[in-house]
Amino acid sequence: MFTVKDSKGHIVQEITTDKDGFAFTDDLRYGQYFIQEKSTPLEFWVDKTIYPLSILEDDVTVVKYIPNKTIEIKLQVEKIDFETEIPLSGAIFEIHDKVGSTVSFDTINDNGDVVSQTQLTTNDKGIATTRGFLKAGSYTLVEVQAPKGYLKSSPIEFEINQSTEYVELPVIGKTKIQTVSNHPTQTKIIKLSENTGLPLENVTLRLSHKQTNEVILEWITDTEPTLFKGLEIGETYIIEEI
Repeated sequence: MFTVKDSKGHIVQEITTDKDGFAFTDDLRYGQYFIQEKSTPLEFWVDKTIYPLSILEDDVTVVKYIPNKTIEIKLQVEKIDFETEIPLSGAIFEIHDKVGSTVSFDTINDNGDVVSQTQLTTNDKGIATTRGFLKAGSYTLVEVQAPKGYLKSSPIEFEINQSTEYVELPVIGKTKIQTVSNHPTQTKIIKLSENTGLPLENVTLRLSHKQTNEVILEWITDTEPTLFKGLEIGETYIIEEI
C-alpha cells in the first residue's frame, strides 16, 4: 500500500498494488506529488523513501517503479552462564523451520569447496553466528548439546519479519542477537546413617573423576548436604569414605 500526498503534504489518495504489482491513482491535477510506501507483504522490508512525482501533461500515465528488498537477517547466539553471565563455549545449536526441518547455510571453505552449515557452535566468547541469512518466517532455536557441566536450555521460538529487532554489524550485516543462558548441573551429597537415616557428621568423603582420578573435593560432613555445580553429564564420578 502507498500513500500519495500533494506538495503541501495533504494525503490525496492511498493505493494498493494488484496481483501484477501495479497500483493506479485516480486522475491527478497538474502539480508535484510524493509517494511513500505504507505497508508491504510480510516477507519484504517497507521502503521508507519518499519518491517525488510530477504531473506535467494531460492524458499521460506517469510510471514509477519502486523496488522492495526481501527480508534477510542473520542470527547470532550469545551463550552465558545463568548465574554468572560468563560466556560459555562448546554449545551446539540447530535452527528449525516451522515444519521442523533443520535450516542449513551453504558457504565456501578455504579450499574453495561448498560446505553446508547445519549447526552453530559457540566459540570461547560464547558466540555463534549463522553464515547465511534467514528469510521471513517462524523458527525455533534448539540446543542439541550443552556446554560441559550444564543442562540444555529449552527450545526458543522466534520470528523473522518486519518487526524483528536487529543490529547492523560490520561485515556481517543485519543480525538478530539471541542470548541463551544455561543452568549448571547440581548434585547434592549427604552422609546418612544406615540405621536411622539421619545425617552423619565428621565423616571424611572424597569425590573424584573416575577416568582421570582427579580429586574434585575432600571434605568433612555435617548435617547439611554438600552441593556440587558443573559435574559433567555422562561422566562417571567416585565417592569414597576416607
